[in-house]
Parts: sequence; structure tokens; C-alpha cells
Amino acid sequence: MKNRNIDKTLLSDFYKKFIDGGSREKNIPCISVTLQKLLALDPSSDISVQELAEIILDDYGLISKVLQTVNTFYYNRLGHRITTVTQAVILLGFNAVRKIAVSLSIIDILPETGNRAAAEIMTTAFMASHLATLLEKDDSDNPEEIFISTLFKPLARLFTAIHDPDFYNYLKEIEDNVDDSDKLEDLNAFWRQLGEDIVSLWRLPESIAVHLEGQPEDDGTPEDDGTEEKEIVNLSCRIANCFIKQRPVSELIPLVDELENLTGKDPSELAILIEDAVFKTGKSADAFAVILEDVKPVEFLEPVINVKNGSLPEKDHHQADPFDKEEKTVAVLELASQMIDVIISRKLSLNQVFMLSVEIMKRGTGLDNIMLCLFDTERTVLGARFGLGSMATPLKQQLFINSPMENSLVNRAVSSDSEVTGRWENVLPDGNRKSFEKLKDIEVCLSPLSIAGKHIGCFFMDKGKGHGFTAIDIKAIEVLRKLAILAAG
Repeated sequence: MKNRNIDKTLLSDFYKKFIDGGSREKNIPCISVTLQKLLALDPSSDISVQELAEIILDDYGLISKVLQTVNTFYYNRLGHRITTVTQAVILLGFNAVRKIAVSLSIIDILPETGNRAAAEIMTTAFMASHLATLLEKDDSDNPEEIFISTLFKPLARLFTAIHDPDFYNYLKEIEDNVDDSDKLEDLNAFWRQLGEDIVSLWRLPESIAVHLEGQPEDDGTPEDDGTEEKEIVNLSCRIANCFIKQRPVSELIPLVDELENLTGKDPSELAILIEDAVFKTGKSADAFAVILEDVKPVEFLEPVINVKNGSLPEKDHHQADPFDKEEKTVAVLELASQMIDVIISRKLSLNQVFMLSVEIMKRGTGLDNIMLCLFDTERTVLGARFGLGSMATPLKQQLFINSPMENSLVNRAVSSDSEVTGRWENVLPDGNRKSFEKLKDIEVCLSPLSIAGKHIGCFFMDKGKGHGFTAIDIKAIEVLRKLAILAAG
């Protein structure tokens, strides 16, 4: 087929119809399985923020609408953009999230019966997002922001495929049959401008706009004119796209090489991380699983990169702290500002303040796990209530301390009303240590919580294996804890 040029009149007509005419009502629909999961939940039960956020994070349309809603003036009167679904869920609450989901239209993305183009774009975006998050996990204070930024990179493409499939197919045909990247300049500019306009109209976080498709580095050449995060997002998207489109291995190897140079991870480990991203994506929706059915990264790459044993290499357990003092100070100040906003607005319930405190503390010091435990009325038991992290579920289910004031770490924290550090093994329940084998040797910090002079509980937190707490970590935790107490009071 001969190269074709894009009819700029059609681009202009699309803008008049969907942007100049207002795109606020033209949302990304949600998928039916997400709505089913939300409707199956009992709103009166103790639904954790993490559980609700995980359901939302499997659905492109619901992520978009939740972030749109939480960043409206009604919910966010002080103007600080909310950038994560976790924070949005805390501020909106379960009932508001469910109403949002019910208000959205449903899209059929099963390849056999629905919008195949939209299904492939979504699948590629989720695979890339999981990969970018896996690659950034050790170096980022908020993997969820990386996930969302990567997911929304093809926002303009997905919006077009959903709301005008014929026009999208016309653009895609041109894109697939042009071998000179210069001839795609108009199309790249279209994707970029459309994406920026949607982000602006929907009040989405600015962090999304930075990564939108159509940026100069998206022409397929390995340029190094952005941040490391931006390069990881771009490479993750290009790798996911190659697998979904079943590109030859010769196209993938240079991308894997770039990723190796950028992250320091060897090709064997990268192949397994890509496989993990495929697995996580396939679990989100049946349509994704169908599209990814023949995508087997380890099997595909093994002949050329010698994948080892199908398991990740042992990580260095004595890694340096990924954040320097200046970065931590800036992060804590930004998060403290959010807590002050909450205090000023006085719009949150006590439980919402606690949940927001957990989420902000986790981000502020690069924590792996954080759990809020509260005393019972007689102070005979200290039990888990809210938490986030890799071990959040078992900790919430099983972390309780009988006679807590007889525990030396708890006693020291409460008596001194200050942060203390020790080992998880000194606070984990005796009856089920096997469930917490990964935690027992890891350093834990206890941060006591008191309201109106009465001690009501403690935050328990860790930074993962090989990462202890520095003096600046302890000071950051103390500042955020005291702000949480002020907000709760």
C-alpha cells in the first residue's frame, strides 16, 4: 500500500465534535467486571482503601473518572491535584466511588464481539504500566503515580478509538503504512494536543500530561532528553506494543538492551519482569487475557538472552537508600502541605484522616509496609485497622498484640510519645510466625498516636529488607504523625 497523508480537515472536524464541543461527557467507559466487583461489595463492611483502590486500578475508565471527580472544586477546594487512586478513594469514600461507576457506560472489549482496537490499546497500556511499576518499584516513593502516568500515555488514542472507531481506523491505517517518521509529525502532534486538551478538560493530574503520547521522543529513536522515569515509561510502552503486535524478536532486543542500560537489570531479570507484567494484566479482565494468550515473553526471548531458571536473581539486601536528604525533605514538605490542607478544610471523618495519614506516611519516607493499629477500650489488645504495602493483607488479618503495654517496643513508644525502632519479630504474633517469615528480620518503626492526650494506637512501618530508618526518616514520620493528630483533633 502506498504511503498516505493525513487529511488535516478530518483532524479539525474531530476537534470540533469532541473537544471544542466539550468532552466532559465523553468519558472512557468502564468494563462490566469492575462494576460487578463494586456492586458485590457490602458498603457497610470494613472495606479497606487498598482493596477498593485495587479494584479501581484494574479499570481505565474508572481511574479516569475517579481522578476527574476528586479534582473538582467540590472535593478539592484548596487546589492541590490528587494524583493517586488511593488518595482519591480516601477523599471520596465507597458510596461516591460506586455512584461514579454506575454512572459510567459499559464498554465491550472482548476481541470477538467488542471494540478490538480499544481492547488492544487498553491491554498494551496495562501491560506497560505493570512493567514500568515493576521497574521503578525500588526507586520510587509512589509506584501508583508511575502506574497511572504510564497507563494514560495513550489517552488520546484510546479516546479516539472509543468515540470514533472509524476515524481511529483511518489514522491507524496511515500510521501502519508510513515508513518515514517525519510524515507522522502531524499525527504525533494530534495525539499530543488531544491528550493535553483532555487532561485539561478533565482536570487530570499534570503528571499525566508529561508522559502523553506524541512527545518528540516517541518517534522510536533512543534519545536521552528526559528523566529516567520518562524513559522507563516510554520503553515499557514500546516493549508492550511490540509484544501485543507480535513484532519480531529483532525489534525487541534493542529495547531490552536500552532497558538494561537504564535500570542495571540483566536481560534475564527483565524477561521475567515482562512476563510478570503480562500475568498481572491478564488477571484484570477476560479480554486482556484473550489478547495476551500467545504473549509469552520468557519463552520468546529465551533463545537470545538465556533466561535463567524462570526466577528472579537474588537482590542485594544492602542497597543504598534511594532518596537523598534533599529529595526527602522536599517530599515531606509537599506531603505535609497536603495534611495541612486537610486540617484547614476539616472535611474528613476520623477514619478518613487515619487512612490519609497511612497513605501519606507511606509516600513520605519510601515505606514498604505501614499499618495503623488501635487499642481496644481496655488497652488489653492492640489490633490492626488500616494499612498499605506488600504485606498489608496478612498484617491486617493477623497483627494483634495481647497485653500491648508489656511489649517493650510498644511500651517505649507510648511512654516516650516518640518514634522507636526495633525488629518486626519483636511485635509479630507468636502463633503464626510463618506468615510473616519475610518480615521477622526487618527493621520496624513504631510511631505512637494520641488524641486529646489519650494514646489510642500506633503506626507500625518498615522500608523493606536492606533499608533501615535514618534520622531524617524518623523526623519525617514524627512531623506527619503530629499533623495527623492535629487533623484528627
